[in-house]
Amino acid sequence: MNQSDEIREFCKKHYIDTARLSGVKTVRIRVGDVHDGLKYMNRHSAVASALGSAEFESMCNVKKTAMEGHMNTEKAVFVYEIL
Repeated sequence: MNQSDEIREFCKKHYIDTARLSGVKTVRIRVGDVHDGLKYMNRHSAVASALGSAEFESMCNVKKTAMEGHMNTEKAVFVYEIL
């Protein structure tokens, strides 16, 4: 599994699947939270890239509705609608 796959799997398990089970329709994922959760160092851009990918949307059956903040920083937040 490459790093992008690891990021997408982590986010699916910890954010998308949890929200779906709770009946939540919108999920906000902060790059810094994912980065810290995976215990990465200096990989904010990799996290943002994985979260911004069409592959993540397809894998999780979500649609990105917004991206707040600067793309490659820990404060960037991706907002998804659960389909």
